[in-house]
Amino acid sequence: MWWKDIVQKYSGLESDLQNIEISKDDLLKKSKLLGSMTKEYDIACKVANLSKDLTDIISMINDEKEQWLFDQKKEIEQEIENLYQAFITLKDNCAKEQALMLEIRPGAGGDEAGLFAYILFEMYIRYAVHKNWAIDIMSKNITDIKGLKEAVLYIKGENAYDILQFESGVHRVQRVPKTESSGRIHTSTATVAVLEEKDDVAIEIKSDLLKVDFYRSSGPGGQSVNTTDSAVRLTYSHPDVDPVVVCMQDEKSQHKNKDKAMKVLKTRLRDALEQKQHKEIADYRKNQVGSGDRSERIRTYNFPQNRITDHRSKLTAHGLNEIFVTEPTILNKVIMSLKEKEILS
Repeated sequence: MWWKDIVQKYSGLESDLQNIEISKDDLLKKSKLLGSMTKEYDIACKVANLSKDLTDIISMINDEKEQWLFDQKKEIEQEIENLYQAFITLKDNCAKEQALMLEIRPGAGGDEAGLFAYILFEMYIRYAVHKNWAIDIMSKNITDIKGLKEAVLYIKGENAYDILQFESGVHRVQRVPKTESSGRIHTSTATVAVLEEKDDVAIEIKSDLLKVDFYRSSGPGGQSVNTTDSAVRLTYSHPDVDPVVVCMQDEKSQHKNKDKAMKVLKTRLRDALEQKQHKEIADYRKNQVGSGDRSERIRTYNFPQNRITDHRSKLTAHGLNEIFVTEPTILNKVIMSLKEKEILS
């Protein structure tokens, strides 16, 4: 039970803070965490008391089966549900501006996969509009039969990434294609990758990672350059990339050479970190979408049964017309079920 976990965690923090041997850092950290949990702890305690009352009522119903007991049971269950929703709202009440790239590509299924990918493309545009998010079509490659080869959407708005992150993966459709004359149901897939737009790579040169060597210039420049240690070699050993080495000896002044070398070092380090980030994004995208095989799926859209099933939250809902044509309230319900699961995990 979610409320038991909260009570247990809160009680554990209280116990830790009473330990006289706790370090100063742990004291500050755990005091802050305890303070941040006060509201959810209050909700959890109320649910704990109501759950005890509910257990007592159920026990009485088994013995007496009076109508007023059933009414009270229903009332307590509704109170618990209201507190649960208050808890979800509390945990998800941190609004922040977020931006992301949403990429859609056909998977297995030939032309039908491309047609399905295009339907998803339109669905996400409608969903972004429904959420009042800003949206920009960065690229869109369409086939002759209005299938999608690839599309990239740039979406920005309140909690956009926190919500759309759940769309990453293989989406599966089961329906009779327009090109199918015998009426057979086909299974096709499309892949979706959601990549959060992060701030530019911050370049901070830490002195303990920087090695500075001064040496005598061997190049042209006259006696002054060759007879003093004006040349500079900077070696920066960043933990995430290969060492970056910059040598500078163009100036007669050691100070000027160091300034120029530092500027070049920052540029090269930024480039190295960005390349690493791009590789991580490429790997992340690959992990998100898998191979696009029919057996890999996060969600299935079954047109003959007018049904959508999310295989992570185990939620099943009916109303594909709402998802793909009108207001995407069903899609929002599916995504919110995944959001609740994340909050409670």
